[in-house]
Amino acid sequence: MIQLEYGGIANVIMRNNWEDNPILQYKQFTITQFKSTAFDSNYQCYKVSWKEWERNGSVFLGNSVHRGIVFKITNKTEMSVLQLLSTRKIPAPAILARMRCKQDEVMLFESLLPGVELYGNMENDVWCLAAKALFVIHMEFWDAPNREQEIARQFPANDAIKEKLYRASLHTSHKPLWQCYMREIMKRLENMPTTLIHGDMFPTNILIDHNDVRFIDWEDSCIFAYAFDIAQLTATIDVRTLQPMCPCPDKVISTYFEMIKDVVHMDFAEYLLDIQMAQFVEIASNYSPPGCYAEKEYNCVLENELNRIAAAYYSR
Repeated sequence: MIQLEYGGIANVIMRNNWEDNPILQYKQFTITQFKSTAFDSNYQCYKVSWKEWERNGSVFLGNSVHRGIVFKITNKTEMSVLQLLSTRKIPAPAILARMRCKQDEVMLFESLLPGVELYGNMENDVWCLAAKALFVIHMEFWDAPNREQEIARQFPANDAIKEKLYRASLHTSHKPLWQCYMREIMKRLENMPTTLIHGDMFPTNILIDHNDVRFIDWEDSCIFAYAFDIAQLTATIDVRTLQPMCPCPDKVISTYFEMIKDVVHMDFAEYLLDIQMAQFVEIASNYSPPGCYAEKEYNCVLENELNRIAAAYYSR
């Protein structure tokens, strides 16, 4: 593809009414909008697919092949992180082209990675494989404020993580037990080891291709406490089923610890406290306090989890 084709595709995507026209045909390109398979939300993210004749050098062969790329409107953080990951040879989407957008947004054309979403996969070994792949990324940027100060300056704690902490504090302020626990969490965050976290570790953002694991949607990534990615991966409750998305949270947590224990220099009990604190923040940020609109059954499940984690901390 040439730059002129990228520009034409971006233009028709921006002009299209996706509610009325869910599939767009532009020249030889078929364009569809990605939609969440886990939640009722749409993304400014689109698949661009086409067919072209397969060739060997300048010789065209007798069959056509399917090609595909991704177009998305995202923030500059994702663009910078993808550029950084490519220099470290970490599996992530490659940037094929970029264009200016409004304010802090950018339009990116990215490679379409192979694989299926981890979401919906009930095989424990596959989830543990994802934890191991996450460990590799975390280790690459471990203790970044001390080892890689330029990266730490480039990716400070962002609005997404600050908003999550704010919502967690706000949503737990009506219960003294939760409020006290949040204070303990904020104290621990001052000393919890840091790394480059993905920041949106839903299983829909993890692609599995045989034994290869790839992570997509990096717009919320930043240098922050290591425990938050594993916490989100293991503690997220599916609003539709009211069950944890992860079928084996204890096994995933243990798998990650076995790989990281020689780095963090803490025993499993201390490590588990870090994970549970991050899980509490993750759950509390999605919880709705009394007087707010919420799915009653879903909110009840979240409340029970918050009670369980906080009570376990004070019953040690």
